[in-house]
Amino acid sequence: GNLNTLQIYDVSSGQWMSSPTPPTMQTARRELACIAHEDILYAIGGWYGGYDGYSLSSIETLSIGSDLADIDSGSAQWSYFEGGQLADSVHGPRAVAYGTLILIAGGYTDHDSYPTVIYILDTLSKTIAVDTDNALVYGTSLPGAIVADGVWFVFGGNDGGSLATKYQYQTLASPTGAPTRSPSKPPSSPPSSAPTLRPTAAPSGNPSSTPSADPSRSPTAAPSRNPSNAPTHSPTAAPTRSPSIAPSVAPSAFPTTAPTLNPSTAPTQSPTAAPTRSPSTTPSAAPSASPTAAPSISPTAAPSRNPSSAPSSTPSASPTSAPTRSPSVAPSAAPSDSPTAAPTRFPTVENAYDSFIAVDYMLDDVSTENVEQLTEHSVAVMTDMERMIERGYVEQSEIVISYRDFWVQIDSVNDYPVASLDQSLLDATDTIKLPSKISCNEVECNHLMSNRDDDALSTFVTSELRSYLAAAGGTSAATETVTFRVQSTSMALFRPESSSEQSSEQLQADVGNGNNVNVLFYLSLALIIFIGSCAVLALCFNDGVCLRIPKVPGLGCHVVDDGNYRSVFVFALHLLDFLSDINLATEMWINPEMAVNKLLFILGIASVVFIAVPYCVNVYHASKIKQYVEGNECAEMHFERSTAFFAILVVLSGGCYASISLCSSNIFGISMFSAGLTTTELRKLRKIRVSANVLLENIPQIIVQIIYATMVIG
Repeated sequence: GNLNTLQIYDVSSGQWMSSPTPPTMQTARRELACIAHEDILYAIGGWYGGYDGYSLSSIETLSIGSDLADIDSGSAQWSYFEGGQLADSVHGPRAVAYGTLILIAGGYTDHDSYPTVIYILDTLSKTIAVDTDNALVYGTSLPGAIVADGVWFVFGGNDGGSLATKYQYQTLASPTGAPTRSPSKPPSSPPSSAPTLRPTAAPSGNPSSTPSADPSRSPTAAPSRNPSNAPTHSPTAAPTRSPSIAPSVAPSAFPTTAPTLNPSTAPTQSPTAAPTRSPSTTPSAAPSASPTAAPSISPTAAPSRNPSSAPSSTPSASPTSAPTRSPSVAPSAAPSDSPTAAPTRFPTVENAYDSFIAVDYMLDDVSTENVEQLTEHSVAVMTDMERMIERGYVEQSEIVISYRDFWVQIDSVNDYPVASLDQSLLDATDTIKLPSKISCNEVECNHLMSNRDDDALSTFVTSELRSYLAAAGGTSAATETVTFRVQSTSMALFRPESSSEQSSEQLQADVGNGNNVNVLFYLSLALIIFIGSCAVLALCFNDGVCLRIPKVPGLGCHVVDDGNYRSVFVFALHLLDFLSDINLATEMWINPEMAVNKLLFILGIASVVFIAVPYCVNVYHASKIKQYVEGNECAEMHFERSTAFFAILVVLSGGCYASISLCSSNIFGISMFSAGLTTTELRKLRKIRVSANVLLENIPQIIVQIIYATMVIG
């Protein structure tokens, strides 16, 4: 299964950390992207669940502190990233760190696609942006990814084909360390004659007039007194504080208090501990239109020689944490009325599911204000209610199902089409019926019907609906009375027709009329018709029509006038009764409602008991047949000779008396049906039928069938 654990390897000791126990993620996941940046771990996307699981869009973070201080103290806890989540669920992405940014790309989505977009996670502003302008050349899942010398490489991966030998790369831009949020107002007075002994909290506003003569090859921890002529060979881990050759449009995060009007005649003797934030002597002619997204890897060769003439006139009111790469031409007029609350359904084709369940939902205590809210934007409101119902099923702990596995659709509102609802159509009632269907595959449908909790669903959707109506401007008096409930759910699955879909009411009518095909029932009926036809032929035989069957040992064929063809009809009816009882018991036990409906479970047990017990009693009486016919030599010899045939009749029909009557019917003059029992002897044996069939089977089964039929129709 998926894991939510964290394991830490101590390089210095060469051992895995065992105490204290590292904290666990809030969501177990695999095939995720994981990266560490500035003492913070990031777990991005991934896959939740097994074969029928789904991709994740969430991001979790864990602050481990310097030298694992937070882990050692036990205060470290995983939490969801405060800047939100990815725009799409994805598993198998990869992430790299670049300056203050984390770049995320690759992976595979729940709707069978390999995205090429790039997500830019800003660790300073705690935001996530989507970059489609610099997208991957091709989408790939589980690739390798690194950044080297300002170039982002993505190796291999999978797109359903073969990408093991391919790679793609992109040169990353070099932005300033952090743009100023608001420029300084007026320049400062003349600079001081000598540098301060201890640096101020903010950098000095006066740049040196000329750069230093000889730069050092390797920069010291503190900046050198005289800057070098050429850039250092190994830049520091953090970006330079001075602006790049082309400053960004947005202001820096920490503006200078006030730059000097005139630069000093000579460079300062002792520079401050941190490099100056003020611009160099000669800035570039004009700022860049779009600042780069990430800090530069290599500092500029030399600072600019002339500072800008004056600061900008008016600072921005609220600058963004990172400028947009491509601003929109015009903002949208208004947000969408009904954004989807659940992720995109998978797959999206109309006939994606092979089954559906018919359900009737009800809204009770609906006020006039509620009706107005429901009908003003009927399509959007019903769509939102469908999503509420879906969330209600997914939230139930007994149901393990994702949004893509099923689809709730409201067919109509009080028999009116959703698209043409009008307030006047619903004003006269305070109860609204919502005939609906749940489309899903057979396995998910059976799971949903077997494990659902209608009371929990009603409570959840009622709470969601009241909040929804209140947010739409409804008064508390109106929104706090409306309730949602499940009125009825079909006890069988249905297959969608290829040409047109059936409504839920038609489907329920089919259930009530018993129009579901039952192979066992029709096979049984065919067998009964065949046996009944034999009875008709036996009647004709009594009138002297001899079939002239060739002489067969043990059978024979003799014209008779006393064949009891009625015994054949009785045997056929008994066999039909026995097989119909088995058919009913089978139907109840394969019903998905059996696991949740206690009454149906009791009926199923009773149906099996009142088949098995009478069957055993009849077999017992059949084993005693020689005792019952004792004194009738002809019958004794018959059952001695045809014991196997008699036993087969009892086993197949479950009726001892019906089999005895058939063996004594003398139909067609065949010896196997000529036991020789008299009418008086047969009358005495009727007590077997009364005790074993009527009292133990027929009466109890009729009661079970009446209760079950009432449940199905109701």
